[in-house]
Amino acid sequence: MTGAPAEPAWTLVENAPLRSLNTFHVAATAPWLLTVADP
Repeated sequence: MTGAPAEPAWTLVENAPLRSLNTFHVAATAPWLLTVADP
């Protein structure tokens, strides 16, 4: 294959705040948050 590598389909965030992802707006954190891009 040639050209630039494709962007990863996932993102790993360290010490990620989950408030923005929490439906109930509860403050919560996790050591690691793995987000997967929609296909």
